[in-house]
Order: sequence, then C-alpha cells, then structure tokens
Amino acid sequence: MATKSLTQSLKIVGIAASVSLASLAVIPKADASTLLFSDTAAFTDEITDLDPTDPTLTLTLDKYLPTADITVDKVVVSLLSAKLTTSGSITNTSRNTRTFTVETKLNDFTIKPNAGDPAVLTAFNPFGVHSGSPLTLVSQTFTLARNATANFGPFTNEHNPTPQTFLSSSDIAQFLAVSPGETFSFSPFTDIDTLVTSLGGNNSNNIATLAGVEIKVEYFGTRRRVPEASTTFGVLALAGILAVSRKAKSWQNFAG
Repeated sequence: MATKSLTQSLKIVGIAASVSLASLAVIPKADASTLLFSDTAAFTDEITDLDPTDPTLTLTLDKYLPTADITVDKVVVSLLSAKLTTSGSITNTSRNTRTFTVETKLNDFTIKPNAGDPAVLTAFNPFGVHSGSPLTLVSQTFTLARNATANFGPFTNEHNPTPQTFLSSSDIAQFLAVSPGETFSFSPFTDIDTLVTSLGGNNSNNIATLAGVEIKVEYFGTRRRVPEASTTFGVLALAGILAVSRKAKSWQNFAG
C-alpha cells in the first residue's frame, strides 16, 4: 500500500514538473532583433569640387564579424547628411554703379561605392541631380556702387536620401567579415559652377562652396541565449523524478 501511494505521488509530481517545463519551453531561445553594431564615416568643410581619387575623402566603414551565437538579419546603409555651403563676397570694380547676379549651380553630387565593395550597394545621389539638368543651389542679386563690396551667403543646402536596406541572406553576407579589419568604402564626386552676370562692368569675387558628408552602416540581428540555470535544473529534476517513478513501479511489481 505504501509503495502504491508513493508511486501515485511521484506520478503527480512528474505531471506537475512536465507542465512547468512545458511552460518554460515557450520562452524564446533568441532575443528580438536589435542593433548589433554600427559604424560611421564623415568629412566636413571640404573645398569643392570633390575628387573621388583623393584618398583623404574616402569614407570607410567596417564590415561586421559575427560570433557563432549571432545571426544578422538586416543591414542598413544610410547617407545621414550631404551638405553644400556656399559663401564669399563680390566687389564692383567698374566706374559706375552696377547690378550683379551670383548663382551657384550643382551639376553632379554622388557618393559611389568603390571597387570591391558589396555588389548590392548603389551610389547615393542626395540632390537628385541628373546629367544635363543642373540644380540652382542659390541665386542672389546685388546693386553695388563703385568699389562697394557685398557678402554672398553663407547658404546651406542639405539632403539625406532614403537608406539602402538589405534583408536577404545573400545580400547580408556581402557585408559580413571573414576576419577582423575588413571594410568597404565610398568616394564622393561634385561638379559645381559659380556664375556672376551683370549688364556690363567689372567685378572681383571670391566665392567658394564647401561640402560635408556623413554615412553610416548598421547591423541588426539576434543573439541566441544560453538556457537559464532554472530551466536546466528543471530538466534534470524531471529526469530524476521519472527515474525514481520507474524504480518505484518495479518495486511495486516485485512486492505484488
């Protein structure tokens, strides 16, 4: 009778433990997708035109080297800022009062991935300028007496286009490093004209356009978690209970 009672008690405990472990089993084994790593590259106040062959203007970003417990599920490359600032002055050097118009026109401003970069990357064209269709950044008119000087600007134009987002495993793989220190990069190019027009007369001007660019890469993903100690203990406890239950049953059969 005592053996039967013990067996029934152990069965009840085993069922309770099974229910408890079943509830633990629904706990996610990996955290929700979060930002794993990011890197930023930038330059400011560089005189235009920008030359993509100038190594001092190269924008270099780190590839991500994941550990075995990490799965990368999204890569985002963002042009955070593309800025052009024009300023200077103009002086009327003619004998008479003259009217001058100063214009700055943007023919091209692109930030292109370099050779060897992930093939899925495309160039950023922050101002949406296309060949043969220049964009007037600023236009200002001055009426100046003889030897008079006027300041032009500063005028700032800034854009941040839509980021490039990569979700497929084949695209993401192109951004992942095999060994530490692997990178990819972009180089900028600008073509800007400054025009001074008047109805005759001489002038002296000193007008410049400076450029700034900031670009960023972000890696998102999940990290598999190590089972909590309480979960591991519960599994071991259940295994022990079931073993004792089977032993108790064999005792009962023997006693019977």
